[in-house]
Amino acid sequence: LFAVHPIHTEAVAGVVGRADTIAGIFFLLSLISYRRATKGEGFQWVWWSLLSCLCSVLCKEMGIMSVPVCLTYDLFIANENGLMSILKFFFAYSKKTTPTWIRPFLKRAAALLVFLVVFMVLRIRMMSVTPTFAVEDNEALSLDSPFRQLHWAYMTFINSWLLLNPSWICHDWRMGAIPLIKSVTDPRNLLTVVTLGTIGMLGLYSIFRIDGHTTDGGNSRKGSSGRKYQNKKILTFGLSLIIFPFIPASNLFIPVGFVVAERVLYLPSMGFCLLITYGVCRLLKLSRSRNCIHQLLGFLGKAGLILLLVFHASKTVQRNRDWYSKLTLYTSAAKKYPTNTHLIGNMGRQYTLLGDTKFAEELYKYAVEVNPDVWLPFMNYGVLLKKAARFDEAEVMLKRAAVLMADERAVSKEKIARVYTTLGNIMAKNSSRMEEGLEFIGKGIEVYPKLAEAHNSRGSILHKLKRLPEAKASFEEAIELNPQYANAHFNWGLAVLHMGDRKRAEEGFKKTLAIDRNHLQAKSQLMSLLQEQQ
Repeated sequence: LFAVHPIHTEAVAGVVGRADTIAGIFFLLSLISYRRATKGEGFQWVWWSLLSCLCSVLCKEMGIMSVPVCLTYDLFIANENGLMSILKFFFAYSKKTTPTWIRPFLKRAAALLVFLVVFMVLRIRMMSVTPTFAVEDNEALSLDSPFRQLHWAYMTFINSWLLLNPSWICHDWRMGAIPLIKSVTDPRNLLTVVTLGTIGMLGLYSIFRIDGHTTDGGNSRKGSSGRKYQNKKILTFGLSLIIFPFIPASNLFIPVGFVVAERVLYLPSMGFCLLITYGVCRLLKLSRSRNCIHQLLGFLGKAGLILLLVFHASKTVQRNRDWYSKLTLYTSAAKKYPTNTHLIGNMGRQYTLLGDTKFAEELYKYAVEVNPDVWLPFMNYGVLLKKAARFDEAEVMLKRAAVLMADERAVSKEKIARVYTTLGNIMAKNSSRMEEGLEFIGKGIEVYPKLAEAHNSRGSILHKLKRLPEAKASFEEAIELNPQYANAHFNWGLAVLHMGDRKRAEEGFKKTLAIDRNHLQAKSQLMSLLQEQQ
């Protein structure tokens, strides 16, 4: 079931998803090592468990959740405790009745908790600033409380449903793929209540000991603990595998840059598959009974398992075909969520690379009409129109993109500077608007002074205006920011040539060719200089 589950396609087919698979390997190694420690095979297995946990964390941060999973296993499964026995121990503590398991457990738990605290402290210190995310990446950020929390809580149902029925899995759930919850009376809140309530009830049932097979907090562990308690142990472990690895990506405690992602369900799916398999096994045992109803339930269990495996396997094959290329991936997702303008924009870029600019333009038009308040479609459309030499239309689109980007705090300053630079270059194509073009490029440099292309573009316009010293200084700034910028070296050489310094111009052209040997303009200028010297 785990091998054929379609939710794993992104983690396996996508290169970035390899982090999830490797993290999963070390996550399991951490659990296996810790299990050996609980069996009394030596405290060194705790260190091996922590080392595996560290390796998992280095691949994916949610690997740190192996710590609470190990603690849950130790407390409720290895030591056969329930909620009542734990409460009894803490509220009626006595040295004479201290169970034998408590000291080894506290020793192991202390090592895990110290590791967890050290990790959290280091992680917080490494984050110099609080991360910010674009609203289009996590649309619930635009909502006020409590609707933001209601929407994020609703995602627990969405993720649970994707594990149960992965027929609508998609790699990009942004921009309207899941409508926002803006009212307390939204009927989807009932699904949230049912999902969280079911998980909570199962959790309490699994750890709430009602059979009371021990009276000393789990000290008598001879043979089987009873079939009923064995069932609870499987349920406890499965739920811990589902719940804890999902917490970092749930948005319920710390906002993240997405609402739903297949890859974050890679680890929780282990617990899901464990519980489904356990449930099916229980049904199959009923088929051995002479009771007709039990036999029917057993038959339904067999048929359901076969249908589930066939459905998941076929869906996995289909999803792998979707992940064949970027275009097939974006196309499959856009069919499911046509209002997701980010997907439409990605499709447009792919068709542009394939040379089908006409269809790409249709996609960009559709994107800006569907979602006129998002900057990305306008920027992509403007760049396409600029390449098609439709400068007036491109300017309109890019100006709109610049306005929307200014209102979005999570947009990188470099992207904003590039839009201003592109606008300035478009304006500068008209000799009467060169000063206006300089003004826009200046805005870009003010926003992000480290953009070498902006300084190079500014120098080119100043060169056309015959302001050679200023142009030379701009080219030098671009070269300082990016020493391998061939066009900046060429433009600097051209500027100093027009200033009368042929020797330094020759050096500039040679440097350009050293970086890009196919730079035709540099070859032409250098040949002209050499011929004049002869």
